[in-house]
Amino acid sequence: MVCLAGAMYSYNSYRVVVPLAVILGVIELVKTGWVNNKNKKSALIISILILFISIIPIYRLISSEGLNRFQTVGLTRQTSQPLEMANLFTTNYLKHFDPRFLFINGDSNPRSQVPGFGQLLWPTAVLILIGLWQLSKHPKGLKIVIPLLLIAPIPAALTIESPHAMRSLNMLPFLCLIIALGLSWLIDKYRWWGFGMIILLLGLFANFYWIFLTS
Repeated sequence: MVCLAGAMYSYNSYRVVVPLAVILGVIELVKTGWVNNKNKKSALIISILILFISIIPIYRLISSEGLNRFQTVGLTRQTSQPLEMANLFTTNYLKHFDPRFLFINGDSNPRSQVPGFGQLLWPTAVLILIGLWQLSKHPKGLKIVIPLLLIAPIPAALTIESPHAMRSLNMLPFLCLIIALGLSWLIDKYRWWGFGMIILLLGLFANFYWIFLTS
């Protein structure tokens, strides 16, 4: 919980994602009966209290002065109508799962993009499909990874600059986990194809890094 509290001080996106992740975690623990144990229930309550106490100073960041940044980049800058805002949010949210953003063009802001590359190397699209297939065979893992992946782009979708690489950075750990599952399966079942994929990814990364350094 201390680490989660620390994350909320590091970047604006985590002030949205962390509370949602904690809520999802508590719901899952209640559903599985984990909290029926008295000692575990006490530990959970104490952990939540520690998190709450740790983030009390953040109230300054959500004061009228602290909201200036959000007012500059938030959806309210474009519209104040609830239906229009909901439509903008949905559109922005879905953009973060658009293959063109993930594998081809990336963020339109030059500060967060290397020309010719998406947020992920394009061969990982295949690995994500395989990884999702493998993850579907493990219901417990599926219940953790997919909900956290789905809430990750919410902070970015609340702003007018979407899709946004930095604000959706929360997606990366879960995408990497899914990619790793896909690569692991490929190596186990088709060793040479798996090694070929690794060589391809390393070559693309070397090219990416060279362009990053020289452009």
